[in-house]
Amino acid sequence: MSSDFKVGSFVTRRIHQLVGADPGRMSPNSKALLAQLRQAAAAEPGTAPAVWAVTLEGIPADLPRGYRERAEQAVHIALTQFAVHQQSRSRNMHDPKQPFGRAVRRLADISNKAEPHESPVYRRFTAMSTASTLPGLLAHSRGLITQLRTHEIAFDYGRYAEDLYWFLAPSGARDVHRRWGRDFHYLQTESNEGVSE
Repeated sequence: MSSDFKVGSFVTRRIHQLVGADPGRMSPNSKALLAQLRQAAAAEPGTAPAVWAVTLEGIPADLPRGYRERAEQAVHIALTQFAVHQQSRSRNMHDPKQPFGRAVRRLADISNKAEPHESPVYRRFTAMSTASTLPGLLAHSRGLITQLRTHEIAFDYGRYAEDLYWFLAPSGARDVHRRWGRDFHYLQTESNEGVSE
């Protein structure tokens, strides 16, 4: 088994391949791939052939089936949401220094400077952070990604992909929810190691 495979590193590499050092100077091919990823955002992972080369190629074939399926889902969601986030933005919306929860806190602060915990952003974030199913999580994350894009608030899509992977693991959702909550409140968190368990 490819125990050294990490979903977050895979997604980070893909983003670098797509946008390069300067998203304002992306190649026509990269722009086309990002457009295809945006179109595939609502599709089930693995059902959009136009993006297979980006979302599936390079995930080791010898991963156990459950691990591989979770990895494929996490990669698909993270990359398609990144493509939505990056649309028409001249700077990279992937920021390896800012976790998802912290980015949402910045958005909540903008939304309601007096009390971010009373903002609609916080309500959507808490709904996302208590979702027990992937469709429930995605229903809220899509709206947050759109708002983050509007305010050009970037976050770490590699770490986000790892979070999605662990959310899909048996009994993993609670740890992911907890980590997002800590990040929102600026507490230190530990990152997960990868696909191997």
